[in-house]
Amino acid sequence: MPTTIGIDVGKATGMTPPYENASSDERAQGATERPIVFLPRAEVERRVGLRRSAIYRRIRDKCFPLPVHDIDSATVWWLESEIEEWQRERIVARDAGEHGAGDPTGEKEAGEAA
Repeated sequence: MPTTIGIDVGKATGMTPPYENASSDERAQGATERPIVFLPRAEVERRVGLRRSAIYRRIRDKCFPLPVHDIDSATVWWLESEIEEWQRERIVARDAGEHGAGDPTGEKEAGEAA
């Protein structure tokens, strides 16, 4: 199940959030920003249709978002926004006819028949 947390960017980073100096119109747009949602590995597997080994292979190949590691345990999460962005990029690649875009496992090599 996804975990939603609220983070005060200013407190967490020591930086002033950009909306503090923004106009009221800009603040109104920022008010619709989604909260940060962490997805556990099992949920990521379900959403993207890849098994653990395929996800970590793509991470190793720098083709998948990096997980967020828990300091005190072996638990890992992914940011929902990054998973959704990765999915959108796959759709764009498919529509552009990029090599391997139709292979959900990413295992087919150049010249290999479908």
